Amino acid sequence: MSKSNLKLPGSLIRNDQVTIFPEGAIGYLVGPTLAATANAVLANYFNAYMSNVLNINRWASWFFAWIPVISVVFVIMGNILVGRLMDHNMTKAGKARPLILLSIPISILGLIVLFVLSPFVNETMPEKQTAALILLAIGYILWFAVAYPMYSTPHAALVSLSTRNSKDGSLLATISNACALGAMGISSMVLPFFLRLLFVYDMNPENGPPVTNAAGVIEYYTDAYGAAIYDGYASYQHWNIFVIALMITTVVGAVTEYLFTRERVTEETFAGGAQKVKAARPVREQAAVCLHDRFWIIMIAFFFFYQMGGMIKNVSQLYFCQAMFADASGNYTVANGGTLQGTLAIVGAIPTALGMVIAFPLSNKIGKTRAILLGAIMAVIGDYVWAGWDYIGECGDGGPEFEDYKTSAPEDRIRGGTCRIDVTGKMTPEVDYTKVAFCADPRGRLHSR
Repeated sequence: MSKSNLKLPGSLIRNDQVTIFPEGAIGYLVGPTLAATANAVLANYFNAYMSNVLNINRWASWFFAWIPVISVVFVIMGNILVGRLMDHNMTKAGKARPLILLSIPISILGLIVLFVLSPFVNETMPEKQTAALILLAIGYILWFAVAYPMYSTPHAALVSLSTRNSKDGSLLATISNACALGAMGISSMVLPFFLRLLFVYDMNPENGPPVTNAAGVIEYYTDAYGAAIYDGYASYQHWNIFVIALMITTVVGAVTEYLFTRERVTEETFAGGAQKVKAARPVREQAAVCLHDRFWIIMIAFFFFYQMGGMIKNVSQLYFCQAMFADASGNYTVANGGTLQGTLAIVGAIPTALGMVIAFPLSNKIGKTRAILLGAIMAVIGDYVWAGWDYIGECGDGGPEFEDYKTSAPEDRIRGGTCRIDVTGKMTPEVDYTKVAFCADPRGRLHSR
């Protein structure tokens, strides 16, 4: 690790002890919530942008399916490299905080490549498709593997660098976790009610049957499946304007977090120049230590399944709400699905908010280890369903029925009924939800038996 005398703006936090305001409230909640909003929006809606605006699932479905998978390699490398960059550099402003500032121009560049430099294209423009896919791939990897890790990795390290007091650290960790929920809340609870501004209806009367409101005014046109038809180019332009707002939010949030946080532990290294800076351990040694710690392995496994379940939920929720719930005219639109998505997110946020309130006192009472394990078990159970393939036994476990029918022939029941594929191999309607969740159904419609 090397010391640097790089001159950077100082922190506005002067107190040597952690305070809830302004350090906790602004530096660890408001700032990070704003800084992480763009990533939450991309995680929730970039798939919908590709499918509903660019129609990529119609002319390059392989890209639609594989770019998230391939990018994982770059995301892992990006996080490791940012962590090593933190280990090898130290300034009076800290190890982590300068990287938060560095993430700003990279984040702006990533958003520009994804939405501005990448041209509008659809299945009718083969001459633009290759260039568009290349730019989308570059922008996707630039954002998720470079820009966001450049912010999120130092952000995650700030709590441990802010204080040596374990009680203060637990308080800041609780607030810091709340900011992730705040960013996701803006994306999943507020934005869905305004999706009609981002997914613009195509009002060409040649498209298909019109849908009118109570006043007889045409609201949109539908295709043969009853799904609304969108104006891809108009939606593309609206997204370009919306991205400017995401850039501003990212800049304001990152600068706010930088100014209202303080790395007290790092500052000790510079106090009088008396302390010797230890060299960073090689990655191989760090990995060996981690892999011999059973608790570390348990936590990594938990976060893998927890994050995977959360990502599936975030990506599929809009598709699911659009596919499952028709509007008053019996048709399926992003706007209607977005309204229901926002409603579901608000209802789901109630127990989350209660959990955030009790998390800190609960961890103090039963200990962090027990609290983490308890939360991990509950979270993983809540992320998945039972079961994929039906089975013999636990008769009627997943088959709610009317009482008069249920009692008529109980001896006929031999299977559980909690399935997506029944015991004969036939797909149930739940399979369609899974298809929508994994974007395997391009129109987000249900059409099984």
